[in-house]
Amino acid sequence: MVDIEKVLQERGREELFGAVVRDLFENVCRDHEPFAFYSKRMSEGERMVILIWSLSCEAANGGIRQFLSNDSGNDFDETYVHLVRIGADEQVAALDRVSNRVFGGAVPSDRESRRQLLWNFCGEDDSDPDWERKENEAEVFFDEVDEVFGWCEAVKEMATDFIIQNQKDFHRNYPDAPAS
Repeated sequence: MVDIEKVLQERGREELFGAVVRDLFENVCRDHEPFAFYSKRMSEGERMVILIWSLSCEAANGGIRQFLSNDSGNDFDETYVHLVRIGADEQVAALDRVSNRVFGGAVPSDRESRRQLLWNFCGEDDSDPDWERKENEAEVFFDEVDEVFGWCEAVKEMATDFIIQNQKDFHRNYPDAPAS
């Protein structure tokens, strides 16, 4: 397990989020194991860190549309709850806009259902006479949402604050850790 105080003293606050993520992947996750399986061995705080890490990777790489298109979007609802929990109000408001406008207020946990709704929203069906308008509007909409998230540095900072304030959630032995 990661020694939070030691990381803070030796490497600084800016390294803490990444140190916790690395620790979880080394001690809890097995190679190619889906989140739904390894997350059962995690505390709520640890789940939050991994979900926010997943969101930040997807958002930085291809925007919120990529987050929603990939398996990480399967956990939209839990990710959303954790963003509320850490006080990421601006990002929560942006996800509310996406949920309401693209998904009618409820983001499906099923990847294919989400992708179909995204596909329809983004005008990717060229048999639709309105496809070009939809495509342009979707591009502007997601650019605005992605601007709120950026590289997710603000979200990772808030998650780091949570880790520091809730260290008990990150100090435990891993009874089912993968063999080294």
